Amino acid sequence: MAAVLAAAGCRAGDGGTLRVRWTSADTTLGTGALALPLTAAWCEARGRLTLLAVSSDTGVGILVRTVKLTPGLYAVSDTTAARSPGSSVAFRLAEAVNLFALSGDSGAVAITSVQDGRVAGRFVAWFSRPDAGPALLTGRFKEVSVVPDTARCESAAPPPAVPPTPPDSSVS
Repeated sequence: MAAVLAAAGCRAGDGGTLRVRWTSADTTLGTGALALPLTAAWCEARGRLTLLAVSSDTGVGILVRTVKLTPGLYAVSDTTAARSPGSSVAFRLAEAVNLFALSGDSGAVAITSVQDGRVAGRFVAWFSRPDAGPALLTGRFKEVSVVPDTARCESAAPPPAVPPTPPDSSVS
């Protein structure tokens, strides 16, 4: 999911805000809320929508994997168990003395509207935190312009097969 947060350099849509709230039993992370500028990019060849909300060292990255960008419910799974259709959510929160970098392991992303080149939706994601208890992140976004992801959208076609090299029989 670090790749989603690192994708800030890709060209993405304008005019969106992601509003998020988090809560945790761990007092270090505690509870809070943010409104972050949001961009959206659609890679049709790979079937993925990248939503990226970043401000300074804090950010939320959402990756939705689907064949076609349409309204629907996409289960959140950790990046090692990624499925399609499905989604992944990452959260990074920088505070004066703490840095939290979390990857969601359950929850759902709901794309509620896709029309006129804009997307809207909401999400809920749980983050497991060993020795600190779980954290919950919820959020919503609306009327976010979606642009084609031309910078990081490689072809979905697999590379051509390379014929195997025959084994050396060591016989002369």
